[in-house]
Amino acid sequence: MVDIHTHILPGIDDGARNWDDSYRMAAMAADTGVDTIVCTHHSNIPNLYLNYNNRYLDDLFEEFAERLRRGGFPLRIVRGMEIFSTPDVIEKIMDGALLPINGSSYYLIEFNFQESIRFMEYVLYELLRLGKRPIIAHPERYFNVQDQPDVLYHWMKRGVLSQINKGSILGRFGEDVQYTAQEFLNHNLITCIASDAHRPNSRTTEMGEISHFLRTRYSEKLAHKLLDGNPRKIIRGISIRPEDLKPFEVR
Repeated sequence: MVDIHTHILPGIDDGARNWDDSYRMAAMAADTGVDTIVCTHHSNIPNLYLNYNNRYLDDLFEEFAERLRRGGFPLRIVRGMEIFSTPDVIEKIMDGALLPINGSSYYLIEFNFQESIRFMEYVLYELLRLGKRPIIAHPERYFNVQDQPDVLYHWMKRGVLSQINKGSILGRFGEDVQYTAQEFLNHNLITCIASDAHRPNSRTTEMGEISHFLRTRYSEKLAHKLLDGNPRKIIRGISIRPEDLKPFEVR
């Protein structure tokens, strides 16, 4: 499996606090079938976590990769960011301050939980216009998307991709989030599922439970697509064209 959304680099956001946390998260991922992790620390959050592309982040990533190699971890890590959307986010992406996943054209894009649909569409569609491929991080957690879940169908028809949190489907963020995530699952509106892992003992890198859920409740084929096939295409920069998207019925 490939996990495209984790906060596993130590000491730079609200994820792993130190190297011990990072090691334990890496071990848990590998033990549950993950072979590749994207390090997507929070970036561009004003007055909190800026984490723009810089030498320190380069060196931290390379040190972690080397520590994993020396420790014999059967795990590959690649660069990325969870990019918080601000009015100047497009400019910062084009300037290279904010990075895509593994040097591809795929960008993991986050919004304020109370963000308006209009602003979300502006950011997503502007990225598409510029030839970028936005992946909207955990859309099931945004309040206005919960109220208007059909917007994800329209975004994906335009070329936006979606990443759902494993914890959302399993009920870890409350009933409203779980219901929305499962509706997206039932309407084929999920490109991939990731851990959004933050710590070794809460919101973890463990992916066995969600894999079992998808295989037993849905199918082996769907589990592979959402946990391995599509995320592996993302890190390789291969185009993904959403298929069989189901619109929501008009009420």
